[in-house]
Amino acid sequence: MKRYIEIVYDNSGSMNDRVGNKKKYEIAQELFEKDILPSIGLRGDQVVLRLLRNGCEDSISIAETLPNQRNLMLNRIKGINHDQSTPLFYTVFDSVEACRNVTADEYLIFVLTDGDDTCGVRIEDLIDEDTLKKYVRFYKVLLVQLAVNSPISRNNLTAFTNALGGQAISLDKYGKYAFISSVEK
Repeated sequence: MKRYIEIVYDNSGSMNDRVGNKKKYEIAQELFEKDILPSIGLRGDQVVLRLLRNGCEDSISIAETLPNQRNLMLNRIKGINHDQSTPLFYTVFDSVEACRNVTADEYLIFVLTDGDDTCGVRIEDLIDEDTLKKYVRFYKVLLVQLAVNSPISRNNLTAFTNALGGQAISLDKYGKYAFISSVEK
């Protein structure tokens, strides 16, 4: 079975902030190593690392195909610099477009982020459900929210994940995480 897998990784400056005694990017790297890495890198997998766009308009996110060796994937994730803003929705749009242009049996997108989109765009304006249904047969999204303090940002990210048919995990400021299936009231 051929799987096309994208790791959308938040390389924004806020990933340098701390949650307890760890930086958010250290937590993201640990989550990647413990929860995502064991399920990828199988024979037939094409794994792509996608970093955030440089801006909101007229730019494209940087994507690179990772070698299909787990230790090399982890080393690449650990070598990322965190110095961007967070054009998250445009970057995920790039990821979905990449899925549309690749033939595979299954498509997976993992999103590791600590914040809301900074471009002021709604995900519904970029990606509609019909597009997902038409071009992506098996589509799974896992979005990890790293200590997102604002309830509005948490709701936006969760609604975004729900719109894509995915699942969100929220990590609080104490390092505990929980699966989220719907927006907060």
